[in-house]
Amino acid sequence: MSNVSKSESPYFILLVGSPGVGKTSQVTNFIKDTLGKSYDDFFHVSLDFIVEKVKPYRNKTREALEFLSQIHDPLTNTNYQLISKYYLPIIGSVTENFGLNKTHESVMANIQKMKNNKNSTSKGGAGNNNKSKKAPVKRASTTRKAKKENNPPNNSKKIPKLYELVDNGLECAIKNGYNIIYDTTFTGKNSVEKIEKMKDMIQTHGSDKKYNLLVVFVSANKKYKNFLHGKEYEEKNVENDQKEEYIKNEIEAIQMRLTGRHTKMKESGFIRAIPPKLVKIFVKDNEDGFKRAVDHYGKVDNIRFIVMYNPQDPMKK
Repeated sequence: MSNVSKSESPYFILLVGSPGVGKTSQVTNFIKDTLGKSYDDFFHVSLDFIVEKVKPYRNKTREALEFLSQIHDPLTNTNYQLISKYYLPIIGSVTENFGLNKTHESVMANIQKMKNNKNSTSKGGAGNNNKSKKAPVKRASTTRKAKKENNPPNNSKKIPKLYELVDNGLECAIKNGYNIIYDTTFTGKNSVEKIEKMKDMIQTHGSDKKYNLLVVFVSANKKYKNFLHGKEYEEKNVENDQKEEYIKNEIEAIQMRLTGRHTKMKESGFIRAIPPKLVKIFVKDNEDGFKRAVDHYGKVDNIRFIVMYNPQDPMKK
């Protein structure tokens, strides 16, 4: 943090877009080419980044990944959907094990069912002689035990919820006048509320700073980016079939990038899985949220709305 620049007129970049689109790499170029600064001049806040640093999360997803890889290679959308179940418990937990024990037990039980089904359908019952490791499934769990895990006794050590750490980080950065990147996503309903929350934080903790608030949307498809940019300032006549084509291309590009990111994560021994089929929802939610925010704020002096296209293809690296 000591390298992060302080300023009386710092930048606050609210960075939005579908997971996997390449927001960080694109905003790094934007900071350098447009703002004349370095990425290292910014305090970067991201809930996903925090999650990926949690050791129990890495360990549990590593174990699930190990056993799933024995069943499917490459992993299927259903596999990614299963591993993604670790995410929600961890961001809202106040226990040292991050509420993952019950989730992990459920995930591993599902993996064992997948393995049993595969073995039972193997030709000539060959799968019954499979010598690979069996997914560990603990069957002694009870509702009482699950409640104890997520609601520890008063004398046990509690920790802040991870999404609360995001707010703490933003408040700290604002108080110090740091340039900030807040990496997040929009939905059609929460975009204005999220921007208002940032404005309130700036007013409360950095009233002596003149923050430049930038809402930066990153797209993976140039035509889709141009479509959104047209909506930023004035209505642009685009036929419905054209729009559907832009969205389809956007979804396909991001799904390909997710494949590359998942591969890279698996090589590191853990994974923050995002089911490819959810990309359509992420794209739609972020588009609706961005448009809602633009319509709400219009051309206000202290907020700039920017749409960027990231042509990067991780699969070609």
